Amino acid sequence: MRFLCCCLIVLAHSVFAQAPYFYQISDNDGLPSNEVYDLLQDKSGYIWMGTSAGLYSYDGRSFVVFKNAHSNGKSISGLMMGSGGRLWCKNFTGQIFSVTGDSLRIEYEWTKQSANFPFFSFNAKNEIVISCDSGIHLNGRVIPILQGKDKRVEFSDVLVNKEKIYFSTPARIGYIENGNVQTLYL
Repeated sequence: MRFLCCCLIVLAHSVFAQAPYFYQISDNDGLPSNEVYDLLQDKSGYIWMGTSAGLYSYDGRSFVVFKNAHSNGKSISGLMMGSGGRLWCKNFTGQIFSVTGDSLRIEYEWTKQSANFPFFSFNAKNEIVISCDSGIHLNGRVIPILQGKDKRVEFSDVLVNKEKIYFSTPARIGYIENGNVQTLYL
């Protein structure tokens, strides 16, 4: 009986002790850039890459580029899946895009509202929430984050969880709920 138990333990260990499989993709495989800023896998299994050379999808064999002729820059980051499986992203000049068919569609031209590139997310109603120099933009209005003389905000990130909009800046971490700004850390 003892021998049988030992055999089962050794057999179970050898069955479940498999090393994970991975492989490296390089420019020899068609990788368009070694500077990858963001990765996302969609429900169909495609890998989306925001790189210094633009937005690319990868099906495990080949890369497909997604472009917009009116883009102010090639570098793409901030990959996010919106409702209905629609991919959204941004470039470093303040433009926010969605993937439409085989190209990028400019959804928001945010260069005048923010000196820094914007952060964005979606709330529970699928409304886009965007950071700008004066606060958080939601439904055509700006919710101010800072009070006083210097009202310009440099955001580190914006994230939505249910009805709260969380944000971080170099000076504070907080959230907005029902239009009211709350500070978690100052």
